[in-house]
Parts: sequence; structure tokens; C-alpha cells
Amino acid sequence: IDFAKEVEVELKGDPMVLPNGATLYFLGTNARTAQSYHGNLYLDEYFWIPKFQELRKVASGMAIHKKWRQTYFSTPSSLTHSAYPFWSGALFNRGRNKADKVDIDLSHSNLAPGLLCADGQYRQIVTVEDAVRGGCNLFDLDQLRMEYSPDEYQNLLMCEFVDDLASVFPLSELQACMVDSWEVWTDFHALALRPFGWREVWIGYDPAKGTQNGDSAG
Repeated sequence: IDFAKEVEVELKGDPMVLPNGATLYFLGTNARTAQSYHGNLYLDEYFWIPKFQELRKVASGMAIHKKWRQTYFSTPSSLTHSAYPFWSGALFNRGRNKADKVDIDLSHSNLAPGLLCADGQYRQIVTVEDAVRGGCNLFDLDQLRMEYSPDEYQNLLMCEFVDDLASVFPLSELQACMVDSWEVWTDFHALALRPFGWREVWIGYDPAKGTQNGDSAG
């Protein structure tokens, strides 16, 4: 909204209506309610959405007409996330004959320029270093390399997925414990100043071993 104001365009309302007449609807990630409209679909941070394949199956119906398009963009999470098969092409290959399956090169060198792949999906990887080479002067790469460990730098800024198969708590198992708080938590009111009223709540709990500046319970 602030960016739009810089070019003297005011965005307001729910839904938002742009000067050209386009209407923006902002929907949640509940598969039961994400199929109410039709038009271009933009799904952000999809590598962090629980039950992504279930959501995509119904949400993609909003763009089923050939004149509409689907756009998915996200920072990477883990190789075990339910969206990874959609990115890798494995979801496309399910149930298909061997001759119809695709083998997609997901390397940065292959996808950095952007590529229309054999499954009909256009893929592109843009890292922080790509942004700097493209003229973005907002980052200090040397500072970022000092601030993050090599693994963190690769995951957060270089679009590499975390392999958490050997983790104590893989992301897929943690997400299986999640619920839709808007439907299940009848005593939780997300938009209230105090969503749980005046009752006691847990702030957070980290079972991992602590580091020098950490706050874990290990």
C-alpha cells in the first residue's frame, strides 16, 4: 500500500479495486473456503502452507479457465514439505506412464533465467546474489554472510531447501500437529486485542540444546 502511494495510487477497501477495474480478493489457506471466486490466482509462501496439495487442488479451480493464470511464489522450506513434489515435478509424474514422466533440472544455473519446463510450469529461482547482480543495492552481502551461518545463508538467501529427514522434528511431522485455529479454537479470537482474553498462554518452547546466545530449554 505504501509503495502504491509513492506512484500516487491509493489502495483501500476489502476487496481492493484498482484504477484499471481489477479487483483483489485476499483469501486464507483453508481449502474449504479458498474456492469462492474466479480469476488469476496468486499464492504466496506456498512452501510453508500446511496441506498444500489439498489447498492447491481446490484453489486452482478459481483459475481453471484458459484466460486465467496461476502464480506460485515462496521462500524455500524443507524437502519433506507437501509442496516440494509440485515444485520438483514429482506430483506431475504421479500416475503417469513412464514415457510421459518428466525429469526437471532444478539447479540454480538452469532456472535462474526462468524456464518453461516439460510439465507446463514456468519456474525461476532468484537469489539475493541474483538481485544484487541485477542492480538491487539494498543488501550488504558480506554483512549477511557474517550474520548467518553457511547453512542459514543458503536456505534463507540462496533458495536452497533444508533436508530435515534426519531432524528430531521434521517439518512434515510438525505440520501434521497443526490445526485451523479459526475453526477449531472456539475460545480464540484472532482479531481481538487479547485473543485469549486474560488467560495464561505459552509464549514458546525450544527443546533443542542451547547456544551461547540461545534461549532453549536444552
